[in-house]
Amino acid sequence: FRCSGVEGKDVVQLLKDAIQRRGDYKVDVIAIVNDTVGTMMSCGYKDHSCEVGFIVGTGTNVCYMEEMGNVEAVEGDEGTMCINIEWGGFGDDGTLNDIVTEYDSQVDQTSRVPGRQRFGEHLNETLEELAPGCQIKFLVSEDGSGKGTAIVTAVAQRLATQRKHINEILTPFLMSHEKLKVVQSRLHNEMEIGLHKQTQPGATVKMLPTYVRATPDGTEVGEFIALDLGGTNFRVLCVNVGLKNEGGVQMKSKTFTLPTEVIQGTGEGLFDHIVDCITEFQKENGLLGKKLPLGFTFSFPCKQTSLDQNHDFRVVALVNDTVGTMMSCGYDDTACEIGLIVGTGTNACYMEEMRNVEVLEGGEGRMCINMEWGAFGDNGCLDDIATSFDNDVDTFSINPGRQR
Repeated sequence: FRCSGVEGKDVVQLLKDAIQRRGDYKVDVIAIVNDTVGTMMSCGYKDHSCEVGFIVGTGTNVCYMEEMGNVEAVEGDEGTMCINIEWGGFGDDGTLNDIVTEYDSQVDQTSRVPGRQRFGEHLNETLEELAPGCQIKFLVSEDGSGKGTAIVTAVAQRLATQRKHINEILTPFLMSHEKLKVVQSRLHNEMEIGLHKQTQPGATVKMLPTYVRATPDGTEVGEFIALDLGGTNFRVLCVNVGLKNEGGVQMKSKTFTLPTEVIQGTGEGLFDHIVDCITEFQKENGLLGKKLPLGFTFSFPCKQTSLDQNHDFRVVALVNDTVGTMMSCGYDDTACEIGLIVGTGTNACYMEEMRNVEVLEGGEGRMCINMEWGAFGDNGCLDDIATSFDNDVDTFSINPGRQR
């Protein structure tokens, strides 16, 4: 080709512009295909094992299916992708100058683009020498690359239709920056309601004081039992906290599954199950008869019960899972002052200035606040962004209308 204004340009846009200039029909360009790819796809329609496309014509080129793990230019390492080699440019950097002939030089000098795509003929000869020693089955693309291009287009159209359907589903979930700022403002307002003494009783974001007044400073030591009650599992840990320069924290733990009949049963049944798990952990780790401080972490509202009855444990702390997360990370990084849970549910805690916590007396220092932000929107302040999926999940949940 000798057309100006084409090479290096967006050929799809050029085609769309030409269609628009004509103005008497509509065509949606959904695929741009190199001729080698079209050839491979055309032959691959007849033989699914075909994974190489080879062009020998005015020029020469090849494509092949490459493992994604080797294609560093594209993210992702699963599956395969067709690679257009553009091997006509092989040698343009001078690496083949030692085998160039006078004839090659004349062909190059009289070509439209001297110095580029010079060694197509050499590649043809090389392939002819190499091919007999390779396990290769040649398929002739009788229709050239046209059929393959149509096949690629058909696949692209199917994927485009699927993507359009997916986008229609996902559109309600897309939040503009402006909308996110609105949600941010609403959350801040709900936080203020939860912190103020007069409005806290009616707050949906409860902003509960945890009475945790400081994050770890690295001097904490001792042996403790920790209970972690989550949405579907219960974990018992024996934690030995030492000075950081003496090895830091060492843990032994065991995770117990919470059966559905326990999760959805009575509170008495839940805590009986918890005590059974603690006893099993004690026996397995030689802790029977050893009196240790115990901390209880939970991820939902519940009342503390006398777990220390008939056990050599002293319950000294009742901790929300967000607080436990913040304190755990705070041991490694003293700048950590926020705990965030994203699991069966979601919640957050943070260190707040006491002067802003009106529900408690005293305005000095700071305290960790358990936001309970899972209830954010239960008062209807987020109804304008709720989707049909949100409503369905809420309707069929255990507690419709709560923690939506």
